[in-house]
Amino acid sequence: MAQDLQTTTRLDVTVPQRSPVREDQARGSGGDVPPERPSSEIDPEVEYESADLFEWDESADVPARADGIGSLSLQSAGAGYMGPQSGNAILRKLQHIRGSPLPEEYVPIEASAQVAVPEETLKSTWFMNDCVDNYFKYYHPAYPILHEGTFRAQYFGALPKPNDGSWPILENIVRSIGAFSSSFCLQNADYYYYQQASSQLSWSILRKGSISLVQTLCLLANYLQKRDRPNTGFTLLGVAMNMALGLGLHREFSASSISPRDMEIRRRVWWTLYIFDSGARVTFGRATITINGVTVRQPHNLDDKDLAVDLARLPPNENRATVASSLIWQLKLARIGNLANEELCRSGQPNANSMLDFGQQIDDWSDELPAYMRESTPRPEHDPFEVPRMVLLWRSMHLRIIIFRPFLLEIVKDRRPLDLTESGTPHSKCLAAASECVLSINIFWGSTHAHRGSLAWYAFYWLVTATFVHITCLLYDPVHLEALEWRQMIQLSREALGSLGDYERLATRATTIMDQLLGLVPSNPDSTFFDANQLERLEFAEFWNHPWANTALFFENGS
Repeated sequence: MAQDLQTTTRLDVTVPQRSPVREDQARGSGGDVPPERPSSEIDPEVEYESADLFEWDESADVPARADGIGSLSLQSAGAGYMGPQSGNAILRKLQHIRGSPLPEEYVPIEASAQVAVPEETLKSTWFMNDCVDNYFKYYHPAYPILHEGTFRAQYFGALPKPNDGSWPILENIVRSIGAFSSSFCLQNADYYYYQQASSQLSWSILRKGSISLVQTLCLLANYLQKRDRPNTGFTLLGVAMNMALGLGLHREFSASSISPRDMEIRRRVWWTLYIFDSGARVTFGRATITINGVTVRQPHNLDDKDLAVDLARLPPNENRATVASSLIWQLKLARIGNLANEELCRSGQPNANSMLDFGQQIDDWSDELPAYMRESTPRPEHDPFEVPRMVLLWRSMHLRIIIFRPFLLEIVKDRRPLDLTESGTPHSKCLAAASECVLSINIFWGSTHAHRGSLAWYAFYWLVTATFVHITCLLYDPVHLEALEWRQMIQLSREALGSLGDYERLATRATTIMDQLLGLVPSNPDSTFFDANQLERLEFAEFWNHPWANTALFFENGS
Protein backbone atom coordinates (compact mmCIF):
# COMPACT_ATOMS: atom_id res chain seq x y z
CA MET A 1 0.00 0.00 0.00
CA ALA A 2 2.66 2.49 1.06
CA GLN A 3 5.15 3.24 -1.68
CA ASP A 4 8.82 3.69 -1.08
CA LEU A 5 9.72 7.36 -0.79
CA GLN A 6 12.17 7.11 -3.66
CA THR A 7 9.47 5.90 -6.05
CA THR A 8 6.68 8.20 -4.92
CA THR A 9 4.99 9.99 -7.82
CA ARG A 10 5.57 13.73 -7.63
CA LEU A 11 2.40 15.77 -7.99
CA ASP A 12 2.38 19.28 -9.40
CA VAL A 13 0.99 21.14 -6.39
CA THR A 14 1.70 24.79 -5.69
CA VAL A 15 0.71 26.48 -2.45
CA PRO A 16 -0.97 29.82 -3.28
CA GLN A 17 1.31 32.83 -2.79
CA ARG A 18 -0.20 36.17 -1.82
CA SER A 19 1.02 39.31 -0.13
CA PRO A 20 1.01 39.24 3.69
CA VAL A 21 -2.13 40.37 5.51
CA ARG A 22 -2.14 43.66 7.37
CA GLU A 23 1.60 44.09 6.69
CA ASP A 24 1.46 47.75 7.71
CA GLN A 25 -0.52 47.11 10.90
CA ALA A 26 0.35 43.67 12.13
CA ARG A 27 4.10 44.21 11.67
CA GLY A 28 4.23 47.91 12.42
CA SER A 29 4.96 47.84 16.12
CA GLY A 30 8.45 46.52 15.93
CA GLY A 31 11.26 46.16 13.39
CA ASP A 32 11.49 44.85 9.87
CA VAL A 33 10.09 41.56 8.67
CA PRO A 34 12.94 39.04 8.63
CA PRO A 35 13.75 37.49 5.26
CA GLU A 36 12.28 34.08 4.50
CA ARG A 37 14.55 31.16 5.20
CA PRO A 38 14.89 28.32 2.73
CA SER A 39 13.61 24.90 3.72
CA SER A 40 16.57 22.83 4.84
CA GLU A 41 17.68 20.09 7.13
CA ILE A 42 16.84 20.61 10.79
CA ASP A 43 19.46 22.81 12.43
CA PRO A 44 20.85 20.81 15.37
CA GLU A 45 21.93 23.98 17.17
CA VAL A 46 18.43 25.36 17.60
CA GLU A 47 16.41 22.19 18.05
CA TYR A 48 17.18 22.23 21.79
CA GLU A 49 19.04 24.66 24.01
CA SER A 50 21.12 21.89 25.54
CA ALA A 51 21.56 18.20 24.80
CA ASP A 52 22.08 17.66 28.54
CA LEU A 53 18.33 18.02 29.09
CA PHE A 54 17.46 14.57 27.77
CA GLU A 55 18.32 12.44 30.80
CA TRP A 56 15.27 11.36 32.78
CA ASP A 57 14.32 9.75 36.06
CA GLU A 58 10.90 8.12 36.07
CA SER A 59 11.26 6.35 39.40
CA ALA A 60 8.08 5.84 41.38
CA ASP A 61 8.99 8.50 43.96
CA VAL A 62 9.91 11.14 41.36
CA PRO A 63 7.16 13.47 40.02
CA ALA A 64 6.44 12.88 36.35
CA ARG A 65 8.23 15.26 33.97
CA ALA A 66 6.82 13.76 30.78
CA ASP A 67 3.34 12.70 29.77
CA GLY A 68 2.05 9.88 27.62
CA ILE A 69 1.10 12.07 24.67
CA GLY A 70 4.41 13.97 24.58
CA SER A 71 2.66 17.32 24.74
CA LEU A 72 1.76 18.62 28.19
CA SER A 73 5.15 18.82 29.91
CA LEU A 74 5.98 22.46 30.57
CA GLN A 75 9.65 21.78 31.31
CA SER A 76 12.05 20.15 28.88
CA ALA A 77 14.58 19.02 31.48
CA GLY A 78 14.07 15.44 32.57
CA ALA A 79 11.41 14.63 29.98
CA GLY A 80 13.65 12.82 27.49
CA TYR A 81 14.17 13.76 23.87
CA MET A 82 10.96 15.06 22.35
CA GLY A 83 11.64 15.80 18.69
CA PRO A 84 10.37 18.79 16.74
CA GLN A 85 7.40 16.66 15.65
CA SER A 86 6.20 16.33 19.24
CA GLY A 87 3.76 18.68 20.90
CA ASN A 88 6.12 19.31 23.80
CA ALA A 89 8.52 21.36 21.65
CA ILE A 90 5.78 23.79 20.66
CA LEU A 91 4.13 24.10 24.04
CA ARG A 92 7.35 25.28 25.70
CA LYS A 93 7.71 28.11 23.19
CA LEU A 94 4.05 29.11 23.30
CA GLN A 95 4.14 29.32 27.08
CA HIS A 96 7.23 31.51 26.86
CA ILE A 97 5.61 33.74 24.24
CA ARG A 98 2.56 34.22 26.42
CA GLY A 99 4.75 36.06 28.90
CA SER A 100 3.51 34.20 31.97
CA PRO A 101 4.44 30.54 31.68
CA LEU A 102 2.15 28.14 33.49
CA PRO A 103 3.97 26.74 36.54
CA GLU A 104 4.54 23.00 36.39
CA GLU A 105 2.88 22.54 39.76
CA TYR A 106 -0.26 24.43 38.68
CA VAL A 107 -1.84 21.18 37.52
CA PRO A 108 0.36 18.50 39.08
CA ILE A 109 0.52 15.30 37.07
CA GLU A 110 0.54 13.17 40.22
CA ALA A 111 -2.30 15.02 41.95
CA SER A 112 -4.84 12.20 41.82
CA ALA A 113 -2.62 9.13 41.63
CA GLN A 114 -3.85 7.75 44.96
CA VAL A 115 -5.49 4.33 44.99
CA ALA A 116 -9.02 4.78 46.34
CA VAL A 117 -9.88 1.09 46.71
CA PRO A 118 -9.28 -0.75 50.00
CA GLU A 119 -6.34 -3.13 49.79
CA GLU A 120 -8.47 -6.04 50.96
CA THR A 121 -10.74 -5.44 47.96
CA LEU A 122 -7.78 -5.23 45.59
CA LYS A 123 -6.55 -8.59 46.90
CA SER A 124 -9.96 -10.24 46.70
CA THR A 125 -10.47 -12.93 44.08
CA TRP A 126 -13.68 -11.41 42.73
CA PHE A 127 -12.08 -7.99 42.14
CA MET A 128 -8.98 -9.41 40.47
CA ASN A 129 -11.16 -11.60 38.26
CA ASP A 130 -13.25 -8.56 37.32
CA CYS A 131 -10.07 -6.78 36.22
CA VAL A 132 -9.08 -9.75 34.05
CA ASP A 133 -12.59 -9.82 32.55
CA ASN A 134 -12.34 -6.09 31.81
CA TYR A 135 -8.99 -6.59 30.08
CA PHE A 136 -10.48 -9.06 27.62
CA LYS A 137 -13.70 -7.08 27.25
CA TYR A 138 -12.22 -3.63 26.63
CA TYR A 139 -8.51 -3.90 25.72
CA HIS A 140 -8.19 -7.25 23.96
CA PRO A 141 -10.47 -6.39 20.97
CA ALA A 142 -8.00 -3.65 20.01
CA TYR A 143 -4.71 -5.35 20.92
CA PRO A 144 -5.00 -9.18 20.82
CA ILE A 145 -1.44 -9.82 21.93
CA LEU A 146 -2.63 -12.61 24.25
CA HIS A 147 -4.76 -15.64 23.43
CA GLU A 148 -7.68 -15.38 25.84
CA GLY A 149 -8.32 -19.11 26.20
CA THR A 150 -4.66 -19.87 26.87
CA PHE A 151 -4.27 -17.06 29.40
CA ARG A 152 -7.42 -17.99 31.31
CA ALA A 153 -6.43 -21.66 31.39
CA GLN A 154 -3.06 -20.68 32.86
CA TYR A 155 -4.69 -18.17 35.21
CA PHE A 156 -7.01 -20.80 36.70
CA GLY A 157 -4.44 -23.61 36.68
CA ALA A 158 -5.82 -25.72 33.82
CA LEU A 159 -2.57 -25.23 31.88
CA PRO A 160 0.95 -24.83 33.29
CA LYS A 161 2.12 -21.26 33.69
CA PRO A 162 5.26 -20.07 31.86
CA ASN A 163 8.41 -21.03 33.77
CA ASP A 164 10.48 -18.06 32.57
CA GLY A 165 9.53 -15.80 35.50
CA SER A 166 7.11 -13.72 33.42
CA TRP A 167 3.85 -14.96 34.94
CA PRO A 168 3.68 -12.82 38.14
CA ILE A 169 4.34 -9.76 36.00
CA LEU A 170 1.95 -10.76 33.22
CA GLU A 171 -1.06 -11.56 35.39
CA ASN A 172 -0.68 -8.31 37.33
CA ILE A 173 -0.22 -6.11 34.27
CA VAL A 174 -3.32 -7.72 32.76
CA ARG A 175 -5.22 -6.83 35.94
CA SER A 176 -3.74 -3.33 35.84
CA ILE A 177 -4.73 -2.69 32.23
CA GLY A 178 -8.16 -4.20 32.91
CA ALA A 179 -8.67 -1.78 35.79
CA PHE A 180 -7.41 1.17 33.73
CA SER A 181 -9.58 0.27 30.74
CA SER A 182 -12.75 0.16 32.84
CA SER A 183 -14.47 2.50 35.27
CA PHE A 184 -12.07 1.24 37.96
CA CYS A 185 -9.66 3.87 36.61
CA LEU A 186 -11.70 6.40 38.61
CA GLN A 187 -10.25 4.87 41.78
CA ASN A 188 -6.75 4.33 40.31
CA ALA A 189 -6.99 0.62 41.10
CA ASP A 190 -4.58 -0.04 38.24
CA TYR A 191 -1.67 1.46 40.21
CA TYR A 192 -1.81 -1.28 42.80
CA TYR A 193 -1.49 -4.09 40.26
CA TYR A 194 1.18 -2.23 38.31
CA GLN A 195 3.25 -1.94 41.48
CA GLN A 196 2.83 -5.67 42.03
CA ALA A 197 3.96 -6.32 38.45
CA SER A 198 6.97 -3.99 38.48
CA SER A 199 8.23 -5.42 41.77
CA GLN A 200 8.73 -8.76 39.99
CA LEU A 201 10.78 -7.37 37.09
CA SER A 202 14.43 -8.27 37.58
CA TRP A 203 17.69 -8.51 35.68
CA SER A 204 17.58 -12.30 35.83
CA ILE A 205 14.29 -12.34 33.90
CA LEU A 206 15.83 -10.27 31.11
CA ARG A 207 18.50 -12.92 30.67
CA LYS A 208 15.81 -15.14 29.18
CA GLY A 209 13.79 -14.89 26.00
CA SER A 210 10.26 -16.15 25.39
CA ILE A 211 7.04 -15.11 23.70
CA SER A 212 5.47 -14.73 27.14
CA LEU A 213 8.19 -12.23 28.11
CA VAL A 214 7.68 -10.27 24.87
CA GLN A 215 3.95 -10.09 25.60
CA THR A 216 4.63 -9.00 29.18
CA LEU A 217 7.15 -6.28 28.29
CA CYS A 218 4.94 -4.99 25.49
CA LEU A 219 1.92 -4.64 27.79
CA LEU A 220 4.05 -3.00 30.48
CA ALA A 221 5.36 -0.48 27.95
CA ASN A 222 1.92 0.44 26.66
CA TYR A 223 0.56 0.84 30.19
CA LEU A 224 3.49 3.04 31.24
CA GLN A 225 2.95 5.40 28.32
CA LYS A 226 -0.69 5.84 29.30
CA ARG A 227 0.30 6.44 32.92
CA ASP A 228 2.91 9.10 32.16
CA ARG A 229 6.14 7.11 32.37
CA PRO A 230 6.71 7.25 28.60
CA ASN A 231 10.50 6.97 28.53
CA THR A 232 10.46 3.87 30.70
CA GLY A 233 7.80 2.43 28.43
CA PHE A 234 9.81 3.34 25.34
CA THR A 235 12.86 1.57 26.77
CA LEU A 236 10.82 -1.56 27.50
CA LEU A 237 9.46 -1.47 23.95
CA GLY A 238 13.04 -1.58 22.71
CA VAL A 239 13.80 -4.58 24.89
CA ALA A 240 10.62 -6.31 23.70
CA MET A 241 11.43 -5.55 20.05
CA ASN A 242 14.95 -6.95 20.26
CA MET A 243 13.74 -10.00 22.18
CA ALA A 244 11.09 -10.52 19.48
CA LEU A 245 13.75 -10.35 16.77
CA GLY A 246 15.84 -12.83 18.73
CA LEU A 247 12.84 -15.18 18.80
CA GLY A 248 12.26 -14.75 15.07
CA LEU A 249 8.77 -13.30 15.53
CA HIS A 250 9.37 -11.18 12.44
CA ARG A 251 9.65 -14.28 10.25
CA GLU A 252 6.98 -16.49 8.71
CA PHE A 253 7.51 -20.23 9.16
CA SER A 254 6.01 -23.10 7.20
CA ALA A 255 3.33 -25.43 8.56
CA SER A 256 5.91 -28.22 8.70
CA SER A 257 7.85 -26.43 11.45
CA ILE A 258 5.06 -24.84 13.52
CA SER A 259 1.36 -25.39 14.13
CA PRO A 260 -1.09 -22.99 12.43
CA ARG A 261 -2.35 -21.85 15.83
CA ASP A 262 1.11 -21.04 17.20
CA MET A 263 2.11 -19.24 13.99
CA GLU A 264 -1.03 -17.10 14.19
CA ILE A 265 -0.28 -16.14 17.80
CA ARG A 266 3.26 -15.16 16.77
CA ARG A 267 1.79 -12.93 14.05
CA ARG A 268 -0.47 -11.19 16.55
CA VAL A 269 2.36 -10.61 19.01
CA TRP A 270 4.72 -9.20 16.36
CA TRP A 271 2.20 -6.82 14.80
CA THR A 272 0.91 -5.56 18.15
CA LEU A 273 4.50 -4.76 19.10
CA TYR A 274 4.93 -3.10 15.69
CA ILE A 275 2.00 -0.72 16.09
CA PHE A 276 3.00 0.18 19.66
CA ASP A 277 6.52 1.00 18.50
CA SER A 278 5.26 2.99 15.52
CA GLY A 279 2.82 5.00 17.62
CA ALA A 280 5.39 5.85 20.29
CA ARG A 281 7.92 7.13 17.74
CA VAL A 282 5.36 9.40 16.10
CA THR A 283 4.11 10.62 19.49
CA PHE A 284 7.51 11.63 20.82
CA GLY A 285 9.07 12.78 17.55
CA ARG A 286 11.65 10.00 17.58
CA ALA A 287 13.18 8.46 14.50
CA THR A 288 11.58 5.50 12.78
CA ILE A 289 13.84 2.44 12.68
CA THR A 290 13.54 0.29 9.57
CA ILE A 291 13.83 -3.47 10.12
CA ASN A 292 14.74 -5.47 7.03
CA GLY A 293 13.85 -9.10 6.50
CA VAL A 294 10.34 -9.01 7.95
CA THR A 295 8.42 -11.83 6.27
CA VAL A 296 5.71 -12.53 8.83
CA ARG A 297 2.23 -12.16 7.37
CA GLN A 298 -0.55 -10.08 8.82
CA PRO A 299 -2.93 -11.87 11.21
CA HIS A 300 -6.05 -13.60 9.94
CA ASN A 301 -9.44 -12.08 10.73
CA LEU A 302 -10.36 -14.72 13.29
CA ASP A 303 -11.48 -14.87 16.91
CA ASP A 304 -9.53 -16.64 19.62
CA LYS A 305 -12.03 -19.51 19.65
CA ASP A 306 -11.14 -20.21 16.01
CA LEU A 307 -7.55 -21.03 16.99
CA ALA A 308 -7.89 -24.58 18.26
CA VAL A 309 -4.77 -26.43 19.39
CA ASP A 310 -5.30 -29.34 16.98
CA LEU A 311 -5.95 -27.29 13.83
CA ALA A 312 -4.44 -28.72 10.66
CA ARG A 313 -5.03 -25.39 8.90
CA LEU A 314 -6.60 -22.08 9.81
CA PRO A 315 -10.25 -21.51 8.84
CA PRO A 316 -11.08 -18.81 6.24
CA ASN A 317 -11.12 -15.17 7.31
CA GLU A 318 -14.41 -14.04 8.81
CA ASN A 319 -16.39 -11.29 7.08
CA ARG A 320 -17.25 -9.61 10.37
CA ALA A 321 -15.53 -7.89 13.25
CA THR A 322 -13.24 -10.16 15.27
CA VAL A 323 -10.61 -9.55 17.94
CA ALA A 324 -8.03 -9.34 15.13
CA SER A 325 -9.89 -6.83 12.93
CA SER A 326 -8.64 -3.66 14.60
CA LEU A 327 -5.06 -4.96 14.68
CA ILE A 328 -5.14 -5.80 10.96
CA TRP A 329 -6.21 -2.29 9.98
CA GLN A 330 -3.99 -0.58 12.55
CA LEU A 331 -0.88 -2.26 11.16
CA LYS A 332 -1.78 -1.16 7.63
CA LEU A 333 -2.15 2.42 8.86
CA ALA A 334 1.07 2.17 10.89
CA ARG A 335 3.02 1.26 7.75
CA ILE A 336 1.92 4.55 6.20
CA GLY A 337 2.64 6.37 9.45
CA ASN A 338 6.17 4.98 9.65
CA LEU A 339 7.05 6.21 6.16
CA ALA A 340 5.50 9.61 6.86
CA ASN A 341 7.36 9.91 10.16
CA GLU A 342 10.61 9.07 8.39
CA GLU A 343 10.00 11.96 5.99
CA LEU A 344 9.05 14.33 8.81
CA CYS A 345 12.18 13.45 10.79
CA ARG A 346 14.42 13.78 7.75
CA SER A 347 13.87 17.40 6.74
CA GLY A 348 13.08 20.80 8.15
CA GLN A 349 10.13 21.09 5.80
CA PRO A 350 8.71 17.92 4.24
CA ASN A 351 7.96 17.77 0.55
CA ALA A 352 4.34 18.69 -0.17
CA ASN A 353 4.02 16.12 -2.92
CA SER A 354 5.23 13.34 -0.63
CA MET A 355 2.83 14.33 2.12
CA LEU A 356 -0.08 14.58 -0.32
CA ASP A 357 0.81 11.10 -1.52
CA PHE A 358 0.72 9.83 2.06
CA GLY A 359 -2.64 11.55 2.45
CA GLN A 360 -3.90 9.71 -0.62
CA GLN A 361 -2.65 6.45 0.86
CA ILE A 362 -4.68 7.14 4.00
CA ASP A 363 -7.71 7.86 1.80
CA ASP A 364 -7.15 4.55 -0.01
CA TRP A 365 -6.82 2.78 3.34
CA SER A 366 -10.11 4.34 4.45
CA ASP A 367 -11.84 3.31 1.22
CA GLU A 368 -10.71 -0.28 1.73
CA LEU A 369 -12.15 -0.54 5.25
CA PRO A 370 -14.85 -3.22 5.43
CA ALA A 371 -18.34 -2.14 6.43
CA TYR A 372 -17.94 -3.48 9.96
CA MET A 373 -14.96 -1.14 10.58
CA ARG A 374 -16.56 2.05 9.28
CA GLU A 375 -18.00 4.89 11.32
CA SER A 376 -21.77 4.97 11.74
CA THR A 377 -24.27 5.54 14.49
CA PRO A 378 -23.19 4.00 17.81
CA ARG A 379 -23.75 0.27 17.97
CA PRO A 380 -25.54 -1.43 20.86
CA GLU A 381 -23.64 -1.22 24.13
CA HIS A 382 -22.91 -4.95 24.06
CA ASP A 383 -20.87 -4.53 20.87
CA PRO A 384 -17.26 -5.11 22.03
CA PHE A 385 -15.84 -3.60 18.84
CA GLU A 386 -17.55 -0.21 19.06
CA VAL A 387 -14.70 1.57 20.83
CA PRO A 388 -11.80 -0.11 18.93
CA ARG A 389 -13.56 0.83 15.69
CA MET A 390 -13.80 4.50 16.65
CA VAL A 391 -10.25 4.65 18.02
CA LEU A 392 -9.01 3.23 14.70
CA LEU A 393 -10.84 5.92 12.73
CA TRP A 394 -9.63 8.71 15.02
CA ARG A 395 -6.10 7.40 14.57
CA SER A 396 -6.40 7.92 10.81
CA MET A 397 -7.70 11.48 11.32
CA HIS A 398 -4.78 12.15 13.65
CA LEU A 399 -2.29 10.91 11.05
CA ARG A 400 -3.81 13.23 8.46
CA ILE A 401 -3.35 16.14 10.87
CA ILE A 402 0.32 15.47 11.54
CA ILE A 403 1.37 14.94 7.91
CA PHE A 404 -0.28 18.18 6.75
CA ARG A 405 0.34 20.38 9.79
CA PRO A 406 3.88 21.46 8.81
CA PHE A 407 2.39 23.33 5.84
CA LEU A 408 -0.04 25.20 8.06
CA LEU A 409 2.85 26.17 10.33
CA GLU A 410 4.91 27.23 7.30
CA ILE A 411 2.22 29.76 6.43
CA VAL A 412 2.48 31.19 9.94
CA LYS A 413 6.27 31.30 9.69
CA ASP A 414 6.20 33.07 6.34
CA ARG A 415 3.40 35.44 7.45
CA ARG A 416 1.26 34.56 4.48
CA PRO A 417 -2.52 34.82 4.40
CA LEU A 418 -4.31 31.70 5.57
CA ASP A 419 -6.14 30.97 2.32
CA LEU A 420 -8.64 28.13 2.79
CA THR A 421 -10.53 28.53 -0.49
CA GLU A 422 -8.81 25.48 -2.03
CA SER A 423 -9.70 22.29 -0.17
CA GLY A 424 -6.90 20.32 -1.81
CA THR A 425 -3.99 22.27 -0.31
CA PRO A 426 -2.09 20.60 2.55
CA HIS A 427 -2.97 23.26 5.13
CA SER A 428 -6.67 23.07 4.22
CA LYS A 429 -6.53 19.29 4.59
CA CYS A 430 -4.95 19.71 8.02
CA LEU A 431 -7.77 21.95 9.24
CA ALA A 432 -10.42 19.70 7.70
CA ALA A 433 -8.98 16.65 9.48
CA ALA A 434 -8.81 18.54 12.77
CA SER A 435 -12.46 19.60 12.55
CA GLU A 436 -13.54 16.10 11.53
CA CYS A 437 -11.70 14.65 14.51
CA VAL A 438 -13.20 17.10 17.02
CA LEU A 439 -16.74 16.53 15.75
CA SER A 440 -16.40 12.74 15.64
CA ILE A 441 -15.02 12.47 19.17
CA ASN A 442 -17.61 14.86 20.61
CA ILE A 443 -20.52 13.08 18.93
CA PHE A 444 -19.34 9.64 20.01
CA TRP A 445 -18.41 10.58 23.58
CA GLY A 446 -21.74 12.34 24.00
CA SER A 447 -23.83 9.49 22.60
CA THR A 448 -22.21 6.39 24.09
CA HIS A 449 -22.41 5.06 27.62
CA ALA A 450 -19.02 3.38 27.18
CA HIS A 451 -17.25 5.96 29.35
CA ARG A 452 -14.11 4.35 30.72
CA GLY A 453 -10.38 4.86 30.96
CA SER A 454 -9.26 3.28 27.69
CA LEU A 455 -11.67 5.34 25.57
CA ALA A 456 -11.07 8.52 27.57
CA TRP A 457 -7.29 8.39 27.07
CA TYR A 458 -7.50 8.20 23.28
CA ALA A 459 -10.34 10.71 23.03
CA PHE A 460 -8.41 13.19 25.17
CA TYR A 461 -5.18 12.62 23.22
CA TRP A 462 -6.62 13.26 19.80
CA LEU A 463 -8.94 16.06 20.92
CA VAL A 464 -5.86 17.93 22.11
CA THR A 465 -4.05 17.23 18.83
CA ALA A 466 -6.94 18.55 16.77
CA THR A 467 -7.84 21.50 18.98
CA PHE A 468 -4.34 22.92 18.92
CA VAL A 469 -4.63 23.22 15.16
CA HIS A 470 -7.63 25.51 15.69
CA ILE A 471 -5.88 27.42 18.48
CA THR A 472 -2.84 27.96 16.25
CA CYS A 473 -5.01 29.44 13.52
CA LEU A 474 -6.93 31.61 15.96
CA LEU A 475 -3.73 32.96 17.49
CA TYR A 476 -2.32 33.73 14.06
CA ASP A 477 -5.40 35.34 12.52
CA PRO A 478 -8.19 35.99 15.07
CA VAL A 479 -10.26 37.94 12.50
CA HIS A 480 -10.17 35.28 9.78
CA LEU A 481 -13.46 34.42 8.07
CA GLU A 482 -13.22 30.92 9.60
CA ALA A 483 -12.42 32.21 13.10
CA LEU A 484 -15.97 31.64 14.37
CA GLU A 485 -15.82 27.99 13.34
CA TRP A 486 -12.43 27.59 15.05
CA ARG A 487 -13.89 29.04 18.25
CA GLN A 488 -16.79 26.60 18.01
CA MET A 489 -14.43 23.65 17.60
CA ILE A 490 -12.38 24.81 20.58
CA GLN A 491 -15.50 25.18 22.72
CA LEU A 492 -16.71 21.70 21.76
CA SER A 493 -13.33 20.29 22.75
CA ARG A 494 -13.27 22.13 26.07
CA GLU A 495 -16.71 20.78 26.95
CA ALA A 496 -15.67 17.23 26.09
CA LEU A 497 -12.38 17.57 27.97
CA GLY A 498 -14.33 18.67 31.02
CA SER A 499 -16.20 15.37 30.97
CA LEU A 500 -13.10 13.36 30.05
CA GLY A 501 -11.32 14.81 33.08
CA ASP A 502 -13.29 12.44 35.31
CA TYR A 503 -11.49 9.52 33.67
CA GLU A 504 -8.19 11.04 32.49
CA ARG A 505 -6.67 13.60 34.84
CA LEU A 506 -4.47 15.15 32.16
CA ALA A 507 -7.60 16.34 30.35
CA THR A 508 -7.97 18.96 33.08
CA ARG A 509 -4.35 19.99 32.59
CA ALA A 510 -4.90 20.31 28.85
CA THR A 511 -7.95 22.54 29.37
CA THR A 512 -5.98 24.81 31.70
CA ILE A 513 -3.15 25.17 29.18
CA MET A 514 -5.62 25.88 26.38
CA ASP A 515 -7.22 28.63 28.44
CA GLN A 516 -3.81 30.18 29.08
CA LEU A 517 -3.08 30.28 25.35
CA LEU A 518 -6.53 31.56 24.44
CA GLY A 519 -5.87 34.53 26.70
CA LEU A 520 -3.96 36.00 23.74
CA VAL A 521 -6.99 35.98 21.46
CA PRO A 522 -9.34 39.01 21.30
CA SER A 523 -13.01 38.29 21.88
CA ASN A 524 -14.05 40.27 18.79
CA PRO A 525 -12.36 42.14 15.90
CA ASP A 526 -12.87 45.57 17.50
CA SER A 527 -11.55 44.55 20.90
CA THR A 528 -8.81 46.69 22.42
CA PHE A 529 -7.39 43.38 23.59
CA PHE A 530 -6.15 42.90 20.02
CA ASP A 531 -3.76 45.84 20.25
CA ALA A 532 -2.68 44.97 23.78
CA ASN A 533 -1.55 41.50 22.72
CA GLN A 534 -0.13 42.41 19.33
CA LEU A 535 3.50 41.98 20.35
CA GLU A 536 2.87 38.48 21.70
CA ARG A 537 1.06 37.50 18.50
CA LEU A 538 3.93 38.80 16.41
CA GLU A 539 6.40 36.85 18.51
CA PHE A 540 4.24 33.79 17.89
CA ALA A 541 4.68 34.30 14.14
CA GLU A 542 8.37 35.10 14.55
CA PHE A 543 8.89 31.77 16.33
CA TRP A 544 8.21 29.86 13.13
CA ASN A 545 11.21 31.47 11.45
CA HIS A 546 13.39 28.96 13.31
CA PRO A 547 14.31 26.22 10.80
CA TRP A 548 13.59 23.39 13.24
CA ALA A 549 10.11 24.69 13.96
CA ASN A 550 8.90 24.13 10.42
CA THR A 551 7.98 20.53 11.18
CA ALA A 552 6.91 21.06 14.75
CA LEU A 553 3.79 19.08 15.45
CA PHE A 554 1.60 19.99 18.36
CA PHE A 555 0.13 16.88 20.01
CA GLU A 556 1.08 13.38 18.74
CA ASN A 557 -0.39 9.18 18.93
CA GLY A 558 0.41 6.61 20.05
CA SER A 559 -0.89 3.62 20.75
